[in-house]
Amino acid sequence: MLNAERPEFEKQLAILCAAMDVPCTDERKEGYWKALHSMPLVRLARSIEHMLENESWTKIPKPSQIWDASKRLKSDQHFGAKDDGWRGDMWDIAANVNLRDHLTFRLKNKMALPGTPASYEAMRASDEELRIRGLDRHNLDASPEFSAAVGKLICAKNNWAADMRDLSSNGRVPLETQRLVWKDYIQDAEA
Repeated sequence: MLNAERPEFEKQLAILCAAMDVPCTDERKEGYWKALHSMPLVRLARSIEHMLENESWTKIPKPSQIWDASKRLKSDQHFGAKDDGWRGDMWDIAANVNLRDHLTFRLKNKMALPGTPASYEAMRASDEELRIRGLDRHNLDASPEFSAAVGKLICAKNNWAADMRDLSSNGRVPLETQRLVWKDYIQDAEA
């Protein structure tokens, strides 16, 4: 998190403390900040929300337990986007541009995705030819590893757009925050 995001961090911690019926002291704020400042703010907020809604905590979770909840939440996100609906807004467009730039960088640096992509022949085939070969227009003859890698990138892109929509409801999202959250999602998708 950026220092500028500290007030929002403290708000999230105050929500957690209130839910656990413990005081949100300056010492607690400082301790949790030191332990959690490298977690993106969006992930912290989602982790706290997830812990309060879906888990049964009787005591306030320690920072390491919030990190663990964040990891559980992240692993669940690879199986489906929180929000994969296209709105055509600035966040969908920015997410597509970010993914295009990321893939262009990978191609320029000869960093192929795992598996085998669809063949040029399959991409040019008619629907009838694909039907005869038993291929689906959506993944053609790409290997399952390649399709899974692309699926994770698309999920990361859609989740990033959903997070930016959420953040922008509170005002402008700093460019540095956008970059950090994007980097975090892409690293997770490619891990």
